[in-house]
Amino acid sequence: VWILKPKKNIFAQALTVILRRILRYSFNYLDIAQGWGKYLIPYARNLIRNNNIKNVIATGPPCTVHYLATFLKIENPGINLIQDYRDPWNSHRKYEYKTNIKKLWQKEKSVFMENFALHNSDNIIVVTENMKDSLCRLYNLNRDKVYVIHNGYDLDDFKEIDNNTNK
Repeated sequence: VWILKPKKNIFAQALTVILRRILRYSFNYLDIAQGWGKYLIPYARNLIRNNNIKNVIATGPPCTVHYLATFLKIENPGINLIQDYRDPWNSHRKYEYKTNIKKLWQKEKSVFMENFALHNSDNIIVVTENMKDSLCRLYNLNRDKVYVIHNGYDLDDFKEIDNNTNK
């Protein structure tokens, strides 16, 4: 709790920054969602069962959310699990081995988690055709289960643009 409170002296502020970095790289080497499972899964499972929810969408990053949502599908096989990828996971520079992921076992776990999430999902949404191609090739996914919804705009809006400003 002390680490979360604002600090008035510079020594306490510096110590807080150091402790946060140590904790982040010791326990959350992939992303901040690594510790969410013990809270997220039981809570979401109860929501699904008590409200007869049929569709669950997991959006990331943080990427661990995709992995955790997969356990909801395993415990509730009747739901439709949709993984909504906003950014690449293991092909992203943040998850490169020896960049931010320092140990090989951490990279192995990250690749396992992504593979597990993708293969146990009903549908996957990505933001570019390149992401779709990459995921389908890397993880041998059926292209029919991966959909592209472009980030922030609809391509159809730009098919016929009148750039003539001399009207």
